[in-house]
Amino acid sequence: MLGTRVEPSVLGRALGRVAAHEIYHIVAQTTEHQESGIAKAAFSVRDLTANRFELDSSSLWRMRPPMTARTANNAFAESAR
Repeated sequence: MLGTRVEPSVLGRALGRVAAHEIYHIVAQTTEHQESGIAKAAFSVRDLTANRFELDSSSLWRMRPPMTARTANNAFAESAR
């Protein structure tokens, strides 16, 4: 996909992005994909080699730890003040 004469730094960037995508699935505990960013179902060569690779807000939200009852109670107490 990247060709036979790819620069090592470009190959490293592409592999890092594929790894980041898989880590997203592990952390978010989902097999679902998004329309853009790290959680896209498929990447183009441009996606894998571009200077920027974004986490969209939906992907970031999915990777947050679940809100526990204690955290919810603390948030409620803070808002009541």
